Amino acid sequence: MYIMPACLDSLTGQTRECVLCSECKQTVMGQEYMGTVSATVNGRTCQPWSSNSPHEPNALSSDDANYPDGSRAAAVNYCRNPDGGPEGPWCYTMDQSVRFEYCNVPLCSATEGRYKYMLCYEKHRFKTKKN
Repeated sequence: MYIMPACLDSLTGQTRECVLCSECKQTVMGQEYMGTVSATVNGRTCQPWSSNSPHEPNALSSDDANYPDGSRAAAVNYCRNPDGGPEGPWCYTMDQSVRFEYCNVPLCSATEGRYKYMLCYEKHRFKTKKN
């Protein structure tokens, strides 16, 4: 778990620790995954989801509603599973000759899974406090 020291709870106005999303997925499909893996199993860099180059996204991966982050832009170039494929998180690659590849995102263990998953979603309520 990664902790940043100062975040502001947008609902209560109180400052508390920020927790970033875990680098594991809760389910085999990983549609909930919001970690920061941005390279494929073969080490290729992921294309930003909001980009059309070098590969044009399909209809499902062009729909912001299919991202747990809330939008393609918020998903940056992190591995995601916007089309709900059974193989899990993937991305379009920056390699013009390879359209997409899957990513190596491990399943969370029973002890870390639920706790980190809840904190990951909770973090979207918080905004980093500026000094």
